[in-house]
Amino acid sequence: MLATFVLSSNVPDENTIFNAVFFIVLISTILQGTTLEWVAGRLGLLAATPPATEAPIELGTRSNLALVHFTVSPDHAIAGSAVRELGLPRSAIVAVVERGDVSIPPRGSTVIEPGDRLFVLAPRERHADVEDVFARWRRRV
Repeated sequence: MLATFVLSSNVPDENTIFNAVFFIVLISTILQGTTLEWVAGRLGLLAATPPATEAPIELGTRSNLALVHFTVSPDHAIAGSAVRELGLPRSAIVAVVERGDVSIPPRGSTVIEPGDRLFVLAPRERHADVEDVFARWRRRV
């Protein structure tokens, strides 16, 4: 796109300028695109990739429910809270709590610990409400 500006104006040697700009932009894009991750790693700017989360339960394809997960950090507002205190919408439940390699069927008295992964089951149309609750859970204490 940048190189086409020269072609639309009456500049001497417009083809040469077009080719030069095109070549410079192409080489610059290739160099930056292929080295960006390496440079970011050398500068310590890469964030750790979270491990892939495999849900401990499955839903059928025709289900109107969605299973979303939330990983609890030590500084999240819900660390140390009981499941009954989480403030989920009435249409959502904590289906499973994964603690390490163990899946726990939660009760209202189950205390949430840092590192736990909560799998919340809610209707698909209430997904935005569940995400709002997750945002409150992420507040630092």
